[in-house]
Amino acid sequence: MTTTPDHMITYSPTHCICCHTSLKHEPVKGYRIRQVYDLPPILIEVTEHKEEQKECPHCHSIQESQFPSTVSRPVQYGPNIKTLIPYLTHYQCLSLKRTKEFFQDCFGHSISEGTLVNHTHAFSAQLRPFLEEVKEQILQSSVVHFDETGMRVENKTQWLHTASTPEVTFQHIHEKRGKEAMDVGEILPSFSGIAMHDGWKPYDVYTDCRHVLCNAHLLRDLQGIIDSTGETWAQQMKEFLTQALTIKKQYKGTIPEIEKKNLFAAYQAILKGKQVPSAEQKKKRKQTPSQNLWNRFAKYVDRILAFLESPDIPFDNNQAERDIRMTKVKQKVSGTFRSKEGAESFCHIRSFMSTMKKQNQSVLQAISQVLKTGTVPWNTTLS
Repeated sequence: MTTTPDHMITYSPTHCICCHTSLKHEPVKGYRIRQVYDLPPILIEVTEHKEEQKECPHCHSIQESQFPSTVSRPVQYGPNIKTLIPYLTHYQCLSLKRTKEFFQDCFGHSISEGTLVNHTHAFSAQLRPFLEEVKEQILQSSVVHFDETGMRVENKTQWLHTASTPEVTFQHIHEKRGKEAMDVGEILPSFSGIAMHDGWKPYDVYTDCRHVLCNAHLLRDLQGIIDSTGETWAQQMKEFLTQALTIKKQYKGTIPEIEKKNLFAAYQAILKGKQVPSAEQKKKRKQTPSQNLWNRFAKYVDRILAFLESPDIPFDNNQAERDIRMTKVKQKVSGTFRSKEGAESFCHIRSFMSTMKKQNQSVLQAISQVLKTGTVPWNTTLS
């Protein structure tokens, strides 16, 4: 219960139910309290701004005051409505049609889809300086998670690319999935830390950073081999990765060197336990999915077991997958993007919203602060 309610209603007994004596003038002995939480009626307020005109008594010229810089049109929406638009469309992922219905149902006010789109693009443009700071912070990070996913834009598949840490998120859209798109993101070409990803080949083009593979992807691949062929090595490797992660957690991230050596030895023993096709057999038939996966485990030992080296190197790429998930939600709820500009605005705004959540900020209040002051409530210091 709150100690400062907005309204109070007092119910006073008028008479004794036992003997019917009047209690009108008797003192109060105590209270029983119940509280009801509710919303007040929500109405859109219209504030009229009047600019006075006066005639100078000396020279008879007409003088007028100046409207505030925030009041620039004959009719416009204020910051509270402008705050609600990106919150509904990009955080709650409502379609333009349902956002229109929300305004009509809640406020009794009709707002056009064109207005919603225009305010979304305007808010996205305000975020550009902030996004440059986000990119700079990502470049200074020791570990960055990368991922990409398809987006339907103008009835064509384009690719949303994400680069993220536990503190910040940066996303951009591009027609391509590979190096050309990654270069446009302006992170991987200059990044020199640890790049966590799912093994998509174009990442290997960037040699200034260290590449680490997502073991969650590998576990799913191993399970696929187990389900289809039941091969022993795949089951053993799955159990090994799971156990290795448990050991890391038991040591709170810092595994003793002797334990690391034992884990590396166990890993190699599992690989050696699988029968490798001879050169002659390889010529005669196409390699199986199981052999391809085994080859990956044999080739990328340092990338797969990197998580054993330090508490800061994660086991999987779940950070990037979580940050990219809202893209799928948006498309399932709202459909595809009608324009490239709309998709770009989505990436800018989602980068901002994801970062605000990581910074433990209220997304709604953060949007409001950007619109009213042009500043972003976030911590630019790396953890």
